[in-house]
Amino acid sequence: MTPSYAIPLRSHSLAPFACLCLTLVLSVGCDDVGSREVTVTGGIFSREELDAAKAAQSIQSPTATLADVRAVALAYTQFWVSDLKGEGPGSIGDLDPFLRSDPRVVDLVRSGELIVLWHATLKDMPKGVSQTVLAYGRRTPIQGGPVAFADTNTREVDAQEFGKLPRASIEQ
Repeated sequence: MTPSYAIPLRSHSLAPFACLCLTLVLSVGCDDVGSREVTVTGGIFSREELDAAKAAQSIQSPTATLADVRAVALAYTQFWVSDLKGEGPGSIGDLDPFLRSDPRVVDLVRSGELIVLWHATLKDMPKGVSQTVLAYGRRTPIQGGPVAFADTNTREVDAQEFGKLPRASIEQ
């Protein structure tokens, strides 16, 4: 009997491994497809492992939530308070000290899933801080999604409403 190893689907760190396994199976081919075990060049994988690899491949990348955009808005305002020059943060590196307890948010910004309007100051708010967008989810302009305003309030908006919201305007 061949040992079977379960691939935990909730672990994002194993998702690339599962995708690699599936890619090997699809590109190399399988022997004896009807059996419980599948031989792939480089090893033997159980049916459960292949099913887990297929499921891992279908997992979408994490998306920004209301909590994520709020965390960025809070870090942004903390930067404003701590910055003696009166400038806005220019990159995620400027917000890192304020987001240390939330590495997921840093990863979302770096991956482009969470959009931040960099370099904005309080003077760059066309409709005031309560109505000016500071951060939003990548899919928000097309599908709707989370939005954070400069006063750190957040809400879900549809794509049409997002198109009408003022964003921090940065003149450089």
